[in-house]
Amino acid sequence: MKTLTILKSFRWTNLLMMVAALALVRYAIFLPVYRTLGIPLQTSPAEFLLLAASTLLIGAGGYLVNDILDTGLDSLNKPGKNPVGKAISEK
Repeated sequence: MKTLTILKSFRWTNLLMMVAALALVRYAIFLPVYRTLGIPLQTSPAEFLLLAASTLLIGAGGYLVNDILDTGLDSLNKPGKNPVGKAISEK
């Protein structure tokens, strides 16, 4: 139960949309334009994976910081739904 609550606070759907947006920009915009111009991509697939992973980690950390800083407002607007103080320690 505690692990599930922590995982929900990461907002996985938003993180998946972030990765999907990165992939669409790379493969649907940059790659076709660069191929038409005859220019090779400047980043390798491994570097793109590192970019996507770092974006995911920064986003997940931001969501957790937001949950910690908004405990007062969340207790009024969404009582009992904020995992900070129960499943996640403020420390």
